[in-house]
Amino acid sequence: MKGMEKMMKRSAGLRVVLSGNAQPGNGGQGLNLKQMIEGYAEEDPHDMHIFCQGPYLDFPVTIIGQSPISRFVARTPGLRRMRDFHVSKNDEYFDRRVAAQMPDCELFQGATASV
Repeated sequence: MKGMEKMMKRSAGLRVVLSGNAQPGNGGQGLNLKQMIEGYAEEDPHDMHIFCQGPYLDFPVTIIGQSPISRFVARTPGLRRMRDFHVSKNDEYFDRRVAAQMPDCELFQGATASV
C-alpha cells in the first residue's frame, strides 16, 4: 500500500482524468472506478474529471452510454448469447468516445476488466 500512497501524493495538484466503462460502485469494474475516484479526491478533488456510465456525487462526469451496436445485440434474440462480442463492441465504443473527448491532463487512469 505504500507505493499507492506515494503515487497519490505525487498526483496532488495535477489535472487527473479517470475512466471506467461502468457505473461507479456497481460491479467489479465500478468498484475499482469508485475507489480510484475516492483515492484521488482525498488529494485534490477539484482538479479531476471522470468518464463513466453514470453520475457520481458532485464530481465532473462525462456519461457515456452503451454503443448503438451493443444495444442492438442486447435487444436481438439469438445475438444476446454473443456476450463477448457485445462487451467488446461496447468497450471499443466507450474507449473511442473517451479518446475523442478527453481534456488535457497530466495523469490518466482507466479501470479495465476482462470477459
